[in-house]
Amino acid sequence: MASIVFAAAVPHLSYMIRGRDLIEARQRDAIDAALGQLAADLRASRADALIVFGPDHYNSFFLSHMPAFCIGTGTLSTSCGDAGLPVLRIPVHAEVSRALVEGLHEAGHDVSFAYNMPVDHAFACPLSLLHPELSIPIVPIFVNCGAPPLAPARRAHALGAAIARVCARMPVGLRIAVLATGGLSHTVPIPKPDAPADALEAQMVGLMHGGAPGAFEALLRQRAAEWIRDVRARVNEDFDRAVIGHLAAGEGALLAAQSTDWIEAEGGNGGQEIRTWLAAAGAAGDPRGEALFYEPMPRWLTGICVFRWQTAG
Repeated sequence: MASIVFAAAVPHLSYMIRGRDLIEARQRDAIDAALGQLAADLRASRADALIVFGPDHYNSFFLSHMPAFCIGTGTLSTSCGDAGLPVLRIPVHAEVSRALVEGLHEAGHDVSFAYNMPVDHAFACPLSLLHPELSIPIVPIFVNCGAPPLAPARRAHALGAAIARVCARMPVGLRIAVLATGGLSHTVPIPKPDAPADALEAQMVGLMHGGAPGAFEALLRQRAAEWIRDVRARVNEDFDRAVIGHLAAGEGALLAAQSTDWIEAEGGNGGQEIRTWLAAAGAAGDPRGEALFYEPMPRWLTGICVFRWQTAG
């Protein structure tokens, strides 16, 4: 029986690397301390594999084909170098990824899989901050959080719980870490595919149907810079604290019962990324947890939280 020895959730916005001057020094210091603690915890876990739940920003998956969940298999996952980040060549744990696909299919979860699946900053940014040496092979799991219609949040939590059951059948002594990336409340200037508001949005819609990696994100970054300049970020601290409170109390299943519409209304379209957190909570078995850092940060367009669950590891 494999053991879940580490479970955490972190933001993935690239501003954590290339936009540090946008926030106060005390905020940078507090975030650095929280991420440093998680990095130390991950090293101490002696994990053999790291399952990472993250979304995509129209770099690997497009409206032409958008799975609800997709597991990266093979031996390598290469980041696309979007958001001003370097390209990473990330080792994939071939045996664990294959076992997850087979075990989930057997259990009735029709997940997609992609051999040597490319990833974007949703994976590259957290790994750069928590595990830059990339010595632990990962299993990247894409969770659609941005292209409606979205799978209900409860499906993400159920997927995580099913992954835990598959891991329980893996060889004794195998140590597995789990990481979610994204959230919390934020509204991303992604246009509606059937109703672009201006010429820039029309370009973005075209790239949402298929484009070169990084092309959509470059336009998104342009519009996001306007929002930062005009202080148009929508961060809902009440939503963020409700999410943190449920997960800290081990109430992942209760949070997962919330509707997509509720998440959108309270947490914005970017708040849908709590699906990755719910998947990680389900995989960890819904233990109690704690926020190592939380603060609403409109200069970074989102509520920033660094969170860890209690694990037996």
